[in-house]
Amino acid sequence: MVGLIKHGGLVGMISGLIIWAVHFVIVYAFAGVGCASGWDNVEYLGINAMSFALAVITGVALVLILLTGLRGLQGWRLARASPNGASKDIAERYRFVGLLRLIVAGLALVAVLFTGIPIPLLPPCD
Repeated sequence: MVGLIKHGGLVGMISGLIIWAVHFVIVYAFAGVGCASGWDNVEYLGINAMSFALAVITGVALVLILLTGLRGLQGWRLARASPNGASKDIAERYRFVGLLRLIVAGLALVAVLFTGIPIPLLPPCD
């Protein structure tokens, strides 16, 4: 049952949305500061440095959200196995928390993708 407790909690359930919100703030703040400072005119690896940095930030957010979703899937599977010492009610609660965490991570993944799709397609400061 100790393994189940590590996968639950309110922060665990909404961690995908927390990562999305932090990503959203960082991307738009970085875009504002970068455009004002002229970072879009600096070239790095064949593209402008600002687009590269925004793509890296988005990639990191996507990986973190995927890890959160995998953690939810792991918790859901652990709770389904109903380990020794866990009552049926507790196992169902943790199964719900794991599934909710997985679904919220999927929602956050889509939200980050919608924010990140314009990065390679549009100039950052026009």
